[in-house]
Amino acid sequence: ELTLVIMINVGFIINYRLSGWLGVSNYYKNFFNSLKTVKNQSIKPIIITDYHFTSEEKLFFKEIKIIQTKLVDRSSRLKKIINNLLINIFGRNIFLDKFLRKNNINIVSHTSYLGRKSDIVSLKWFPDFQEIHLPELFSSKQLLARSYDIKMAQRHSTKIIVSSISVKNDLKKINDKAHKKVLIFKHVNEIIKLQKLKSFDYLKKKYSLKKKYFFLPNHFWKHKNHIIVLKALNYIKNKIDFEIISCGNNTDYRFPNHFKYLKNYIKENELENYFRILGVVPFEDVLSLMKYSICIINPSLCEGWSNTVDQSNCYGRKILLSDIDVHKEQKPYRGVYFKKHDHKDLGLKLIGISSLKINKEKEKKYILKAYNESIKKRKKYAENYQNFIIKILN
Repeated sequence: ELTLVIMINVGFIINYRLSGWLGVSNYYKNFFNSLKTVKNQSIKPIIITDYHFTSEEKLFFKEIKIIQTKLVDRSSRLKKIINNLLINIFGRNIFLDKFLRKNNINIVSHTSYLGRKSDIVSLKWFPDFQEIHLPELFSSKQLLARSYDIKMAQRHSTKIIVSSISVKNDLKKINDKAHKKVLIFKHVNEIIKLQKLKSFDYLKKKYSLKKKYFFLPNHFWKHKNHIIVLKALNYIKNKIDFEIISCGNNTDYRFPNHFKYLKNYIKENELENYFRILGVVPFEDVLSLMKYSICIINPSLCEGWSNTVDQSNCYGRKILLSDIDVHKEQKPYRGVYFKKHDHKDLGLKLIGISSLKINKEKEKKYILKAYNESIKKRKKYAENYQNFIIKILN
């Protein structure tokens, strides 16, 4: 029996520099790949971008159709202003609407609001509302821009997507009308087949692994809270036989001196033998380093839905994480929580975990079970999204 599948073209306006926002870039890449796993796939993702999109960025999203237009030019502030004026005055951007219809785009997902009078459905995604928890990390201009974006989404998007109940609750505190438009999609992360992960010998040689290690794969942004880990190490440094390995982008656009501050702290407190920074490493290596670590750490002060926590769960890894609401919501089944501002609590838990004996056979079982469960979760996530899109268009 043949089933006729009608493809729905879903546009994603992605016009930022991919390397500057790796977490979100990987989110989209994984999301597009997960859609391919759906039986009778009827969603065709199409990337809409400007002419600054490089050949390398196109390669990052291989097999995904990419169309380019000056209408979403990332470098033109004037275009952004005009777009917002058109939406506010006419309820839609007539030029963008025309372009989308010409390219048979049925819906724009995650990236933009198109206007309350647009014939094309738009879903706006907010990763988090960090400004509620850490307003001190934003300038008054940035706070105003974030507030404006939420108001525009409330008025000019069809639905609003968030990734957790915690983020939904945060939105209710900011804008109740926007909260009523919310849909929750708890995303799952890209994973690599177990047999394709790098071997320990490969990692040992490449990264000069000398002893057992904790792994902290977070960008060096202020809200990621690396400083609490350094303070914890300084508190226990005479009692430890492990190191902490960290990787990620070292540029925080809001606090350009933050990475320098962390490096100075390491130097002044003689922590070089306990905390090592690898920089940005290949994705395969990140997951492989997770596999062989004694435990993963996520000390973050704010997350929308933590990729680090989800990836740890995918491979059945133990994780030591801050006691923020979303981490509790994620409930990693091998999770250990510490008080997010208490370096002594974290230090003692680092010592406790490092002193546990590792049963290699048990670890193998944890990994295999978690990996199989994550495959099912990933497929269900894509199916839920497809079903929702079909429902909203009917």
